[in-house]
Amino acid sequence: MHIARVSASLLLGLGIGTPLLAQNQGAALGRFQSAFARDQKTYQTLDQKQAALRALGAFDSARITKALVDAYATLEQELTPYAEKRRKLLPRSKGAVTYPLRMKLQPIRNLQDEIL
Repeated sequence: MHIARVSASLLLGLGIGTPLLAQNQGAALGRFQSAFARDQKTYQTLDQKQAALRALGAFDSARITKALVDAYATLEQELTPYAEKRRKLLPRSKGAVTYPLRMKLQPIRNLQDEIL
């Protein structure tokens, strides 16, 4: 079990960590939403997005779930133009033309897999 989850569970069980956990969750959620904002392209902010996603692993709430769904949808919108362009080029290309597009798609798909 992840150490942050154990610590969170222990604090909640003792009834002493609720305000601290809420504050930490709010901060982590803010960083996550900033990292996954629509204007933040994955190829420029991949490390920031991965760190923000991992930081949410210690929390479980409706707000977190909504943020994860929103982030997934944002990633889907980001990759759609690349995927469409690649799909059009695949039948007539030898791979060299589509490779750069695949390199842009892969990190986005990997983040989506992590969200799921």
